[in-house]
Amino acid sequence: MKIKKKPFILFVCIVLIILIYSSAWFGGAKLLENAVIQTLQGQSASGQRLFDGQVSKVKGYPGAYSLEAKGRVITSDFLLKFPEVVIQGWPVPGTRITADFKKGLQIILPGQMTETFDSALLEFTMSPHYPKGINNYELTRWHQAQGNIHISRLTLVQQDIRFDLSGDISLDEDLQPIAQLTLALRGKEKVIEKLEQRGVITEDQANLVTQLASKLASENNDTEGEITAKMVVQNNAIYYGPLRIMSLPEARWE
Repeated sequence: MKIKKKPFILFVCIVLIILIYSSAWFGGAKLLENAVIQTLQGQSASGQRLFDGQVSKVKGYPGAYSLEAKGRVITSDFLLKFPEVVIQGWPVPGTRITADFKKGLQIILPGQMTETFDSALLEFTMSPHYPKGINNYELTRWHQAQGNIHISRLTLVQQDIRFDLSGDISLDEDLQPIAQLTLALRGKEKVIEKLEQRGVITEDQANLVTQLASKLASENNDTEGEITAKMVVQNNAIYYGPLRIMSLPEARWE
Protein backbone atom coordinates (compact mmCIF):
# COMPACT_ATOMS: atom_id res chain seq x y z
CA MET A 1 0.00 0.00 0.00
CA LYS A 2 1.49 3.29 -1.08
CA ILE A 3 1.25 6.37 1.16
CA LYS A 4 0.38 9.56 -0.65
CA LYS A 5 3.39 11.78 -0.08
CA LYS A 6 1.80 15.23 -0.18
CA PRO A 7 -0.90 14.65 2.48
CA PHE A 8 1.61 12.83 4.68
CA ILE A 9 4.19 15.62 4.42
CA LEU A 10 1.49 18.20 5.13
CA PHE A 11 0.38 16.22 8.19
CA VAL A 12 3.96 16.00 9.48
CA CYS A 13 4.46 19.75 8.96
CA ILE A 14 1.26 20.53 10.88
CA VAL A 15 2.31 18.27 13.76
CA LEU A 16 5.76 19.88 13.86
CA ILE A 17 4.24 23.37 13.91
CA ILE A 18 1.93 22.40 16.78
CA LEU A 19 4.83 20.87 18.72
CA ILE A 20 7.06 23.91 18.18
CA TYR A 21 4.28 26.33 19.15
CA SER A 22 3.37 24.28 22.22
CA SER A 23 6.98 24.09 23.32
CA ALA A 24 7.42 27.85 22.85
CA TRP A 25 4.11 28.61 24.63
CA PHE A 26 4.83 26.52 27.72
CA GLY A 27 8.46 27.65 27.80
CA GLY A 28 7.27 31.26 27.70
CA ALA A 29 4.70 30.52 30.40
CA LYS A 30 7.44 29.21 32.68
CA LEU A 31 9.61 32.27 32.06
CA LEU A 32 6.61 34.51 32.74
CA GLU A 33 5.83 32.70 36.01
CA ASN A 34 9.43 33.09 37.17
CA ALA A 35 9.45 36.79 36.21
CA VAL A 36 6.15 37.43 38.01
CA ILE A 37 7.33 35.60 41.14
CA GLN A 38 10.64 37.49 41.13
CA THR A 39 8.85 40.84 40.72
CA LEU A 40 6.23 40.15 43.38
CA GLN A 41 8.83 38.94 45.85
CA GLY A 42 10.80 42.15 45.39
CA GLN A 43 11.29 44.59 48.22
CA SER A 44 11.56 48.33 48.52
CA ALA A 45 14.72 49.98 49.77
CA SER A 46 13.21 49.92 53.27
CA GLY A 47 12.88 46.13 53.08
CA GLN A 48 9.08 46.13 52.74
CA ARG A 49 7.53 43.64 50.36
CA LEU A 50 5.83 45.21 47.35
CA PHE A 51 3.17 42.50 47.05
CA ASP A 52 1.39 40.42 49.66
CA GLY A 53 -0.93 37.81 48.20
CA GLN A 54 -1.27 34.82 45.87
CA VAL A 55 -0.74 34.32 42.13
CA SER A 56 -1.98 31.38 40.04
CA LYS A 57 -0.08 29.40 37.46
CA VAL A 58 -0.10 30.79 33.93
CA LYS A 59 -3.04 29.43 31.90
CA GLY A 60 -4.71 30.11 28.55
CA TYR A 61 -3.13 27.62 26.12
CA PRO A 62 -3.27 27.81 23.13
CA GLY A 63 -4.24 31.49 23.27
CA ALA A 64 -2.91 34.48 25.18
CA TYR A 65 -1.36 33.98 28.60
CA SER A 66 -3.68 34.39 31.58
CA LEU A 67 -3.07 34.43 35.32
CA GLU A 68 -5.07 35.32 38.41
CA ALA A 69 -3.94 37.13 41.53
CA LYS A 70 -5.35 38.42 44.80
CA GLY A 71 -3.83 40.41 47.62
CA ARG A 72 -2.25 43.83 48.15
CA VAL A 73 0.23 46.01 46.29
CA ILE A 74 2.17 48.08 48.82
CA THR A 75 4.03 51.32 48.01
CA SER A 76 5.13 54.33 50.03
CA ASP A 77 2.33 56.40 48.45
CA PHE A 78 -0.67 54.07 48.41
CA LEU A 79 -2.02 50.60 49.15
CA LEU A 80 -3.95 48.70 46.48
CA LYS A 81 -6.19 45.83 47.63
CA PHE A 82 -8.11 43.44 45.38
CA PRO A 83 -9.86 40.10 46.00
CA GLU A 84 -9.27 38.99 42.40
CA VAL A 85 -7.67 40.26 39.21
CA VAL A 86 -7.42 38.36 35.93
CA ILE A 87 -4.51 39.47 33.73
CA GLN A 88 -4.46 38.42 30.07
CA GLY A 89 -2.16 39.13 27.15
CA TRP A 90 1.17 38.35 25.58
CA PRO A 91 4.27 39.40 27.58
CA VAL A 92 5.65 41.18 24.52
CA PRO A 93 6.15 44.96 24.35
CA GLY A 94 3.73 46.57 21.93
CA THR A 95 0.90 44.09 22.57
CA ARG A 96 -2.22 44.85 24.61
CA ILE A 97 -2.55 43.57 28.18
CA THR A 98 -5.83 43.48 30.10
CA ALA A 99 -6.29 43.51 33.88
CA ASP A 100 -9.87 42.84 35.00
CA PHE A 101 -10.62 43.48 38.68
CA LYS A 102 -13.89 41.59 38.58
CA LYS A 103 -14.61 41.70 42.30
CA GLY A 104 -13.67 45.30 42.85
CA LEU A 105 -10.69 47.34 43.91
CA GLN A 106 -9.76 49.37 46.98
CA ILE A 107 -7.20 52.18 47.03
CA ILE A 108 -5.91 53.46 50.39
CA LEU A 109 -4.05 56.78 50.26
CA PRO A 110 -2.00 58.53 52.98
CA GLY A 111 -4.17 59.67 55.87
CA GLN A 112 -6.30 56.52 55.55
CA MET A 113 -8.27 58.03 52.67
CA THR A 114 -9.99 55.05 51.06
CA GLU A 115 -11.73 54.68 47.71
CA THR A 116 -13.60 51.47 46.96
CA PHE A 117 -14.68 50.63 43.41
CA ASP A 118 -17.24 47.98 42.52
CA SER A 119 -15.25 46.98 39.43
CA ALA A 120 -12.23 48.10 37.45
CA LEU A 121 -10.85 47.26 34.02
CA LEU A 122 -7.48 48.28 32.58
CA GLU A 123 -6.31 47.76 28.99
CA PHE A 124 -2.84 49.06 28.12
CA THR A 125 0.13 48.69 25.79
CA MET A 126 3.74 49.10 26.92
CA SER A 127 6.36 50.63 24.63
CA PRO A 128 9.20 48.35 23.43
CA HIS A 129 11.49 49.80 26.10
CA TYR A 130 10.03 48.93 29.49
CA PRO A 131 11.40 49.06 33.06
CA LYS A 132 12.42 45.77 34.65
CA GLY A 133 11.67 47.17 38.09
CA ILE A 134 9.98 50.10 39.82
CA ASN A 135 13.04 52.00 41.04
CA ASN A 136 15.01 55.13 40.15
CA TYR A 137 17.60 53.30 38.02
CA GLU A 138 15.15 51.36 35.86
CA LEU A 139 12.73 54.25 35.50
CA THR A 140 15.57 56.60 34.49
CA ARG A 141 16.56 54.14 31.76
CA TRP A 142 12.92 53.90 30.69
CA HIS A 143 12.64 57.71 30.49
CA GLN A 144 15.88 58.00 28.51
CA ALA A 145 14.55 55.39 26.06
CA GLN A 146 11.39 57.53 25.66
CA GLY A 147 9.27 54.79 27.16
CA ASN A 148 5.55 55.26 27.61
CA ILE A 149 2.34 53.43 28.45
CA HIS A 150 -0.66 53.76 26.16
CA ILE A 151 -3.90 53.26 28.07
CA SER A 152 -6.62 52.10 25.73
CA ARG A 153 -9.13 52.00 28.55
CA LEU A 154 -9.25 52.42 32.31
CA THR A 155 -12.76 52.06 33.71
CA LEU A 156 -13.58 52.55 37.40
CA VAL A 157 -17.14 52.05 38.66
CA GLN A 158 -18.35 53.16 42.09
CA GLN A 159 -22.11 52.85 42.49
CA ASP A 160 -23.51 55.51 40.12
CA ILE A 161 -20.10 57.10 39.46
CA ARG A 162 -18.10 55.93 36.46
CA PHE A 163 -14.68 56.99 35.17
CA ASP A 164 -13.42 56.11 31.68
CA LEU A 165 -9.85 57.19 30.97
CA SER A 166 -7.58 56.79 27.95
CA GLY A 167 -4.32 58.32 26.77
CA ASP A 168 -0.54 58.16 27.10
CA ILE A 169 1.57 58.27 30.26
CA SER A 170 5.34 58.70 30.62
CA LEU A 171 7.85 60.35 32.99
CA ASP A 172 9.64 63.69 32.91
CA GLU A 173 13.32 64.27 33.75
CA ASP A 174 12.48 64.25 37.48
CA LEU A 175 10.68 60.90 37.06
CA GLN A 176 7.30 62.53 37.70
CA PRO A 177 4.26 61.39 35.68
CA ILE A 178 3.26 63.37 32.61
CA ALA A 179 0.23 62.47 30.53
CA GLN A 180 -2.19 63.44 27.79
CA LEU A 181 -5.55 61.99 28.79
CA THR A 182 -9.19 61.91 27.77
CA LEU A 183 -11.63 61.54 30.66
CA ALA A 184 -15.30 60.58 30.44
CA LEU A 185 -17.08 61.00 33.77
CA ARG A 186 -20.58 60.11 34.87
CA GLY A 187 -21.77 61.43 38.24
CA LYS A 188 -19.76 64.67 38.22
CA GLU A 189 -21.68 66.37 41.04
CA LYS A 190 -21.02 63.55 43.51
CA VAL A 191 -17.33 63.42 42.57
CA ILE A 192 -16.85 67.16 43.14
CA GLU A 193 -18.76 66.99 46.44
CA LYS A 194 -16.63 64.10 47.64
CA LEU A 195 -13.35 65.83 46.72
CA GLU A 196 -14.38 68.97 48.61
CA GLN A 197 -15.55 67.03 51.69
CA ARG A 198 -12.22 65.23 51.87
CA GLY A 199 -10.20 68.40 51.53
CA VAL A 200 -8.66 67.39 48.21
CA ILE A 201 -9.90 70.64 46.68
CA THR A 202 -10.96 73.91 48.31
CA GLU A 203 -14.43 75.45 48.09
CA ASP A 204 -13.19 77.92 45.46
CA GLN A 205 -11.66 75.08 43.43
CA ALA A 206 -14.90 73.11 43.76
CA ASN A 207 -16.87 76.06 42.39
CA LEU A 208 -14.41 76.39 39.50
CA VAL A 209 -14.59 72.68 38.68
CA THR A 210 -18.40 72.76 38.89
CA GLN A 211 -18.57 75.65 36.42
CA LEU A 212 -16.12 73.90 34.12
CA ALA A 213 -18.07 70.62 34.33
CA SER A 214 -21.31 72.42 33.48
CA LYS A 215 -19.64 74.07 30.49
CA LEU A 216 -18.30 70.73 29.26
CA ALA A 217 -21.68 69.06 29.73
CA SER A 218 -23.30 71.81 27.67
CA GLU A 219 -20.70 71.47 24.91
CA ASN A 220 -21.12 67.68 24.87
CA ASN A 221 -24.93 67.93 24.69
CA ASP A 222 -24.95 66.04 27.97
CA THR A 223 -28.31 64.54 28.93
CA GLU A 224 -27.25 61.77 31.32
CA GLY A 225 -24.78 63.48 33.61
CA GLU A 226 -21.67 62.55 31.60
CA ILE A 227 -18.86 64.88 30.58
CA THR A 228 -15.81 64.34 28.38
CA ALA A 229 -12.64 66.40 28.73
CA LYS A 230 -9.04 66.32 27.57
CA MET A 231 -6.68 66.67 30.52
CA VAL A 232 -2.93 67.15 30.88
CA VAL A 233 -0.79 65.92 33.79
CA GLN A 234 2.48 67.78 34.35
CA ASN A 235 4.37 69.54 37.13
CA ASN A 236 2.53 67.41 39.71
CA ALA A 237 -0.87 68.79 38.75
CA ILE A 238 -3.87 68.13 36.48
CA TYR A 239 -4.71 70.83 33.92
CA TYR A 240 -7.64 71.51 31.65
CA GLY A 241 -6.20 73.89 29.09
CA PRO A 242 -4.42 76.63 31.10
CA LEU A 243 -6.50 75.94 34.23
CA ARG A 244 -4.83 74.08 37.08
CA ILE A 245 -7.58 71.78 38.34
CA MET A 246 -5.86 69.74 41.05
CA SER A 247 -2.44 69.25 42.66
CA LEU A 248 -0.91 65.78 42.79
CA PRO A 249 1.53 64.34 45.35
CA GLU A 250 5.13 63.90 44.27
CA ALA A 251 5.93 60.39 43.06
CA ARG A 252 8.73 58.81 45.08
CA TRP A 253 10.74 55.90 43.75
CA GLU A 254 13.33 53.92 45.71
